[in-house]
Amino acid sequence: QQSNHMKEFEERIKAEGGGQPPGKKGGSPAKSGPSSVCCYICGKQALLSSFEIHEQACIKKWHETEAQKPPKERRPLPRKPEVGEGASLEERNAAAQEAYNQDAKVACPGCGRSFKDEATMQRHMKGCTSAAGMQQSNHMKEFEERIKAEGGGQPPGKKGGSPAKSGPSSVCCYICGKQALLSSFEIHEQACIKKWHETEAQKPPKERRPLPRKPEVGEGASLEERNAAAQEAYNQDAKVACPGCGRSFKDEATMQRHMKGCTSAAGMQQSNHMK
Repeated sequence: QQSNHMKEFEERIKAEGGGQPPGKKGGSPAKSGPSSVCCYICGKQALLSSFEIHEQACIKKWHETEAQKPPKERRPLPRKPEVGEGASLEERNAAAQEAYNQDAKVACPGCGRSFKDEATMQRHMKGCTSAAGMQQSNHMKEFEERIKAEGGGQPPGKKGGSPAKSGPSSVCCYICGKQALLSSFEIHEQACIKKWHETEAQKPPKERRPLPRKPEVGEGASLEERNAAAQEAYNQDAKVACPGCGRSFKDEATMQRHMKGCTSAAGMQQSNHMK
């Protein structure tokens, strides 16, 4: 099956790509546009006519892969990019590629290179020569050792028997909202701080946002408590809200694309003002 909206979009793309150039009669037809569309989940190109089938297969594969991980380490499905109804195929492809790069790919906490999945990134890290990737603070080491001891030790008052289930091995980043390996979180954090400042430096001074403040938690806080505090800080300080409908997005570029198709009255007024 395929939605009516996708059919209409496909027919419009074919008409635009296969018609005659404006003001020209007869002769060779204009070169047809691309017949494939980028998948925001796997990053591959899929036939436009069967993209929805491809999308459903990718969604199923994503959930099956994440279901094999401990609950705290599972990543949410990348969110489908929102583009206006009149967006061209090139614009849809660009939005999908950006969504894939931001939400689906996994970055090395040492050198910052992105990989298609965590297994590929882990293999890369074994030979990563980045100086930052080779360092780790004593504070983070102590915290990691304490978490492992709490998760892998015996229950209080109990001797022998099976060890308790180990705790999660990832921690939420308060800047980008993604999960990072506990053993290399400080490297991930520094990479996010650098990227934040570089992005804001490209804006006019009055439009630059301050770096999200690192949440303060007690030294005895558990990893779950640290994750909850970091997620709340990310939602409050890092995400950008649509001034029309109030929905929050990971960055301003994503929010601006959303606003083009926002049906909220306030959102439409703001969109016209931006134009």
